[in-house]
Amino acid sequence: SNYPNGKPAIKYNMIKGSIDGTLTIFGEDGKTNYEAQYKNGQLHGVRTEYYANGKAYKKERFQDNNYEGIQEYFAEDGKPLVSVELKNDEYHGNTLIYTGGKLSVTKKYNSDELVEIVK
Repeated sequence: SNYPNGKPAIKYNMIKGSIDGTLTIFGEDGKTNYEAQYKNGQLHGVRTEYYANGKAYKKERFQDNNYEGIQEYFAEDGKPLVSVELKNDEYHGNTLIYTGGKLSVTKKYNSDELVEIVK
């Protein structure tokens, strides 16, 4: 589908009635607002959402529609805010919290249970 100005609003691939591959949503200005990888209609791979300035707001990783791996969240200037490790939708590994783009706190998790805080 397209905007009235002729620029595409959304782009995706369907296989057997399910989204498969990259789904991209564009703003009227043609910039990418959202991009996600799908496999058989489920989130599988990286999903990225963008600020109006084109910098990434968040980069999330999925496997079979579950959060899996490192999830990253950014300030509008591109500096990191939080980085979270997840396994099967649970906190597992390090959660890194940034202040002004610099690492300020590390929280360590094991199967959704907080085991250590390092400042």
